[in-house]
Amino acid sequence: MGLHLADWCRRVGLEVVAACDRDPERRAVAQAQLPGAVLVERWQELLEHRLDGVVLANDFDEHAPLAIAFLDRGCMCCPSRRRAWTLRKESGSSRRRTGRPRPIPSPRTT
Repeated sequence: MGLHLADWCRRVGLEVVAACDRDPERRAVAQAQLPGAVLVERWQELLEHRLDGVVLANDFDEHAPLAIAFLDRGCMCCPSRRRAWTLRKESGSSRRRTGRPRPIPSPRTT
């Protein structure tokens, strides 16, 4: 998903300067598709770079810690998935992957 989004970002004129993936083979593919971009294994390494924004393309239920860390540094965050899933659709997609429904987080109110 991340490389697909990076490709679309470049198409609309955004400069992709960094990417993160734990899998070395996927990082090699990213290096070929994103020449000049910094590639890292751990997302925390991206916090050392001056980034205007990040696309969070990891598992949706893991977005919050990353978003908080980047937002604390003044970096805009964009999740790769819409949050407005219906209970039936989200539970169904999660059930196919894990065999059990994923709880649906309620909207945060402040």
